[in-house]
Amino acid sequence: MSIVLKGGFVVNVFSGEISQKDIKIEKEMIVGIGDYKDADSFVDISGKYVIPGLIDGHIHIESSMLVPAEFAKAVIPHGTTTVIADPHEIVNVAGKDGFIYMKEASQNLPVDFFYNVPSCVPATEMETSGGRLNSKDMEKLLQKYPDIPGIGEMMNYPGVLSEDKEIMEKIALGKKYGKVIDGHCPGLSGDDLNKYIAAGITTEHECSTLEEAKEKLEKGMHILIREGSAAKNLKDLLPLINNYTHPFISFASDDRHPEDLINEGHIDNILKIAMNHGVDPMLAIKMATINTARLYGLKNRGAIAPGYIADLVILNDLKNVKIDMVYKNGLRVFDNEKLLYPIKHPETSLNLRSTVKADIKNKRITPDIPDGKEVKVIQLEDNQITTKKEIAKSEKIGVLSDILYISIIERYGKNGNIGMGLVQGFGLKNGALASTVAHDSHNIIVVGTNEDDMRAAVEGVITSGGGLAVALDKKVISLLPLEIGGLMTEKSATETAALLKELHEACKNLGCTLDSPFLTLSFLALPVIPELKITDKGLFDVNKFEFTELL
Repeated sequence: MSIVLKGGFVVNVFSGEISQKDIKIEKEMIVGIGDYKDADSFVDISGKYVIPGLIDGHIHIESSMLVPAEFAKAVIPHGTTTVIADPHEIVNVAGKDGFIYMKEASQNLPVDFFYNVPSCVPATEMETSGGRLNSKDMEKLLQKYPDIPGIGEMMNYPGVLSEDKEIMEKIALGKKYGKVIDGHCPGLSGDDLNKYIAAGITTEHECSTLEEAKEKLEKGMHILIREGSAAKNLKDLLPLINNYTHPFISFASDDRHPEDLINEGHIDNILKIAMNHGVDPMLAIKMATINTARLYGLKNRGAIAPGYIADLVILNDLKNVKIDMVYKNGLRVFDNEKLLYPIKHPETSLNLRSTVKADIKNKRITPDIPDGKEVKVIQLEDNQITTKKEIAKSEKIGVLSDILYISIIERYGKNGNIGMGLVQGFGLKNGALASTVAHDSHNIIVVGTNEDDMRAAVEGVITSGGGLAVALDKKVISLLPLEIGGLMTEKSATETAALLKELHEACKNLGCTLDSPFLTLSFLALPVIPELKITDKGLFDVNKFEFTELL
């Protein structure tokens, strides 16, 4: 059966031209661009613009808190038809079973999920993870799933610089199987950056300043400009884009919460921001489509041309990215603000529920700090996942100085570790927040003004099998259960966003000043992003790459 989309303005990412032509589709493929009178059916799109289906160059599906089927429902209306995903969140929880779960849960959906095999599970030995993935495990997955496009982000850049044997074996796997090796080296520069790139690492999504992005691009890295829910780097990096650099730049979200997917959008939102800030629409569209497809070897995606999969987005307004229809594999899956594709949750052979096994009975979860001491404090930075290390007098601990308690509780029942510290920047005046989303090992992270409320919040997420909780007066007042691995829910994006909105409102009522408190909280456990972080093993100085005492 053949379909002709008639009379639209087709955006050609190869020539840079926009011209009024018909698009002929047979089965799932584009078979011609021109003027067609003969077809089984015609769809009049006169006056509308047609761009390729949008591609997210780097995302962790788990960070949307949605299982793949619900994620697909949320992003198809925003024109996303393909994502390059790194499932290292669920793999840190469940090992290779986590990877297999994501593959099985992503079948027969109107979004194509290409999963890179995670390279850092655990991210470092500085925390306790639920699962492990060594080079032998990675090779088995590469052999089982030939469509894996790359090796997931190499977060352990100190391991690369020191030529750690296991790390180098993982990089060698990428070379052996001809895969892209994703990078993760925030702030790295000079000779250390040279060595990191020379090891074989290709991409970088962690650039937060123009200077950093420029150096990494000049040294041959493909820059994935990130605009997510926590880290927002797009506007700072837009000056990087010009006629010479754009082939080596793509767009990515990294982490996107359901509220933002619904209210703001996905890659379409990045496109709109870029174009409204002066980026040439053609260059912006290329960075959201063909550049990413070619980076990851997806040879029949990212363009509107014969032989390409018919993943198409029809726009009423090009610059403001007003989406009218979406085609996936030649099928109209979204039209007139309605999802037309009946999405079902694919069956999976794995059960990733009941993964939270922590026990805090008879255990203190806040530090006992005497007066008259100098203490190290994790200092938040606005709209960034980096932090600063500050020194304060112990007498300053409390809501007046916004220096609060923060703890990590090992959740897998392996050792019962509890790491305790201090953090500034949440603004809480009362209560506590707890979460089983704590990058990347996903132990329980909790921040609060007092021991009792922190304990209540932690018990809340343990009882629910994982999730996000707000507590006040020794009881949970708002809860979002995340029953799949303590990371995801089978609820819809709308339901999840509503519960998350309740959580955020509860946080604000407690005085919290952050837009995305739980997403910010989750990154305070990641000991590979400067400067000061916390794990279940204690306070960690990322710059020195060693543990440090609180006092």
